[in-house]
Amino acid sequence: ASSPTSAKNVLANDVDIKGTIRFENELIFDGKIEGEIISDNGSLTIGKNAAVNGEVKTKSVVVHGTVTG
Repeated sequence: ASSPTSAKNVLANDVDIKGTIRFENELIFDGKIEGEIISDNGSLTIGKNAAVNGEVKTKSVVVHGTVTG
């Protein structure tokens, strides 16, 4: 069985969110968000199609898309 620490969440480029995303381990985000992405000890990858308009508070982040905030 896989351990919970290996959980990976993916939000594809057809996702459009207004609000807050909170996650624990790893998130790949390739959509649009107006709001914030928050994780105390998670790893965030912002895909090349992503547009983030707001705050990003994570342990680590890799940006391929656009972040305004």
